[in-house]
Amino acid sequence: MRVLITPAARYRAVETTVIGTLTALVCACVVLTPVLQRAIVQSVLDTAVAERGPRDTGVVVTSIPPEGASSPVVDPATLATGIPAPSRALLGAGIGSVSVDIALAPRRLSSPKGELTWRDGMCQHVRFATGTCPSREDEVAVSTDEARRRGWAVGSRIGVYEQASGLAATLTVTGTYAQEPDRYWFGTPLSSAAGESSDPVFDTMLTPRATVLVGGRSSAGRVTPWAAPWSELDLPVRTGEIRPEQLVSGADHLEEFLRSPNPGAGVVGAPQVTASSGLTDLASDIVIQQGQTRRAVPLLLAQLVAVLLVVLWLVLVALTEQRRPELALARLRGRSPRNSRRVLLSETVPTVGLGAVGGAVLALLVSYAARHWWLDHSPGFSVAWVDAVCLVGAALSCLALAGLSVLRPSRQPIAALLRSVPARTSGFVLGTVEGMLVAVGLAAYLALLTGQVTGPVALAVPAALAAALGIVGARLAAPVLGAVARRATSQGRPATVVGATEAARRPTARWLVPLVALATASVVFGATATAIGHRNQSIAGLVDNGAPLAAVTNATSGQALREAVTAARGKGVDATAVVQIPGSQATSPTTVAVVPDEFRTIASLVPGDRSADLWSRIAGSGVRPVALSGRSLTGRVEVLSAASAPSGATYEVALRLLSADGSRNDVPVATLPLRQGTTAEVGTYLPCGDGCRVIAIVVTPSGTGQGARARVRLDGLRVDGRPLTLGTSSSWRSSVPDPARAVLTVGPGALVLDVADAGLDTLVVDSAASADDPAALATPRASAGAGTTLDGTGLDGQPQAMQEVGGLEAVPGAPPDSVVTSLDVLLVTNTRLEGNDRALVYLARDEPAQLDGLRRALRAQGIAVTQVDRAAELARSYERSAAAWTLRLARWTAVLALLAALLGMVVLVANSWRSRSRDLAALRMSGLTERAVRGAALRELVPLAAAGVVVGVVAGSVGGLSAVATLPLFTHPPTTAVVDLGPAWGVTILAGLVSLAVVVAGAVVMALWTVRRSVLARLRDPG
Repeated sequence: MRVLITPAARYRAVETTVIGTLTALVCACVVLTPVLQRAIVQSVLDTAVAERGPRDTGVVVTSIPPEGASSPVVDPATLATGIPAPSRALLGAGIGSVSVDIALAPRRLSSPKGELTWRDGMCQHVRFATGTCPSREDEVAVSTDEARRRGWAVGSRIGVYEQASGLAATLTVTGTYAQEPDRYWFGTPLSSAAGESSDPVFDTMLTPRATVLVGGRSSAGRVTPWAAPWSELDLPVRTGEIRPEQLVSGADHLEEFLRSPNPGAGVVGAPQVTASSGLTDLASDIVIQQGQTRRAVPLLLAQLVAVLLVVLWLVLVALTEQRRPELALARLRGRSPRNSRRVLLSETVPTVGLGAVGGAVLALLVSYAARHWWLDHSPGFSVAWVDAVCLVGAALSCLALAGLSVLRPSRQPIAALLRSVPARTSGFVLGTVEGMLVAVGLAAYLALLTGQVTGPVALAVPAALAAALGIVGARLAAPVLGAVARRATSQGRPATVVGATEAARRPTARWLVPLVALATASVVFGATATAIGHRNQSIAGLVDNGAPLAAVTNATSGQALREAVTAARGKGVDATAVVQIPGSQATSPTTVAVVPDEFRTIASLVPGDRSADLWSRIAGSGVRPVALSGRSLTGRVEVLSAASAPSGATYEVALRLLSADGSRNDVPVATLPLRQGTTAEVGTYLPCGDGCRVIAIVVTPSGTGQGARARVRLDGLRVDGRPLTLGTSSSWRSSVPDPARAVLTVGPGALVLDVADAGLDTLVVDSAASADDPAALATPRASAGAGTTLDGTGLDGQPQAMQEVGGLEAVPGAPPDSVVTSLDVLLVTNTRLEGNDRALVYLARDEPAQLDGLRRALRAQGIAVTQVDRAAELARSYERSAAAWTLRLARWTAVLALLAALLGMVVLVANSWRSRSRDLAALRMSGLTERAVRGAALRELVPLAAAGVVVGVVAGSVGGLSAVATLPLFTHPPTTAVVDLGPAWGVTILAGLVSLAVVVAGAVVMALWTVRRSVLARLRDPG
């Protein structure tokens, strides 16, 4: 036995090395499946902890005194006593603080207000510009900006009093500070006031703990503890020390504490303790991403493992095929089939065992490289029992393949073992296993199309379809190549005859076409999935952000914001103003007020929402409201006619004005008795020194009973001596119901009101620039149907009925239940923004010059940019999710699958290179030229390889487009973006061309390598 094995092992050292290498790759891929799952999730967790704010990853516990009662200072350290141990293990050392709400003396309603705060370790996290950290009672440090605004310096004494009780204190300034950007502060800015000395608030004062513990002086001069000090304990998460399973367990225990953090709840006089944390949301995200990786990673790596197992099987079969003559000789000498199997397995089993050990080592190396050079934040290494199970399972699978590879040759008769080319059936015939694979692949694809296969299993459909089509293509190759050979014979093309005949008679086609198809399908699917994922992440970043750049402002006037952006556009800044108004009720949609023409071109709308006709529906009438500026209104009013007017009936005519500060006033013009010919001189004060808009003309009847009719003329109207023009008749619209009437006719130098009050209390002629029910576009979640009335919200936060005139798939930068209306229409009747309104500016380009130009224009209107959101940064945050890492893994597995296919091609050629080279040498002897010999070799391999690529591209693109819909692209579905799962044909074609180039190049190299060895001396080699 040793005489038989040892020389053979040395003779086949290359094949033995390849078997060990392939086994190592298979085992490494299988072991890496759970290892990469854990590493990806750990990387996502570490990234979230590092990049999210401390309040989003830590715990904040606050103790507030009960209303109407004095309360002693609660020690912040005691606020953590109720946190469960599993949750407390997630958190680092707490940072305690105690604050008192104070105001600057003297005590009055307009006194600036702020906080007096002690925070543990505060002086190590600010930068002192002057002076030192306060260390004694009644010493404080003030912000550098506040000191400059109010003229404070080191040594200044500041009188303050507690807002809740009026207790007073005199504080001495020991230093001025600037807050350092640090997670220590838990996202709390100390500089909350920006303005002049008349601001109603001031920046936080830092003081020693003694100041907030001792208290202030009462009116009687006694030192009394502060009435309402509030304590806070901030607990940061332990950075880089938390495992996902620890986080999930700790968050589960934390939820109970967050619901009831106060053990003294219900006790009279007990402080109100509240707790908040983003850990529960983070844990929920991690659970979702764990599920995504557990479903997607195994199936993506399974495609690579499938290719590697096919190549390993080819190598094992090749090794067995090379031993066929030796097996026949052993059988002639009386060896049994069982003994023959033992001989063959004695070569492969030790190699497979060593390969499994090498696979474990390779998995460790790849894991190290992935954690340190691929994944973010270099997640730590971990080992689990499932890793060992995967290694053993992969090794047993390779051993099973080795056993199956020797089963058939050991049972074949001696005559079959001595054949150099096994007997094959002609025509299209599928074996049992092949038929099963074809049926499974086609059934899986049909099930995917009909929606019967969903979830991660659908990711295996492209590979299954590629295997099925590859097997069918391989079986069709033999009869097709036979027909090609016969046609070439009749045409006298010997190179084609030999190449096609060799390809048809050898088993190469049976394996090469499915192998290349499987690898190419993996490449196409991986490239397509990556492209679609990247496209959707970019789209989501743009749509969720609203535009390439969104600037959040502190504007309190919508008109000032609109004018500032208009000025910026005049200087080349491609921007538009946007105001987001939360719903006035819980069920009301968010109202987004925009400038339609600008918003349509700048905002990141989905393609179907950019129609100019759609946006013109909400643009408004185009009429500009009448503007005036001045302090006095003069003129003359005359009753031209009156009918059905009882004695003593009067009409009061007033102008409804919208001031620059957003306030609305009805300014009486005249009160007229309803008698024909009655006249009155107008002399009225106007609150319009800074400008006003005339948004309506109001008529208030008095003593008209069931109603009267009258025509009133106003002429000679002047504001501060300047003629007042109230537009044209089309500048106004009546807002009174039938049978009442209020029509305004504007003529040269005068206007006429034709009124029939029909018993109404008030009749209003509105500016045509306004609308009773502004037109609006609605998203699917907010839509009630075209032509219906929507529950919108005005700039003042009050309910505003709106008329739905169209729909949008999504509103960029806004919640999914949003309605869009014209900002200019809303500004006609109100310019003041409420506290919950978000005043934004969208920029079409994320360029420093654009942002700087916008800042300058806003600054001229007294508006500052408080936050800048970039679509690129938001898209990058999506790319750091487990779903994005899974897509990147698909790209790597595709590349490795293609390399494995090349290795399989090498094995297929190496399996029969001696017989091929002898056949080519025989062609040389028969007189064929060198070119014809090369052509024969190329025509044998290249068409089969190209056919495999074509089959793989078809399977990968057709099956992949259906399967990618089940691939997780985001942790959570994007709030505003519409997922686009359309084909990425450019990437698909490029992936197919690259695969074709690589595979065909490999086939050409192998064919030419065989040609170089087809010397005449090969004819003397034994078969």
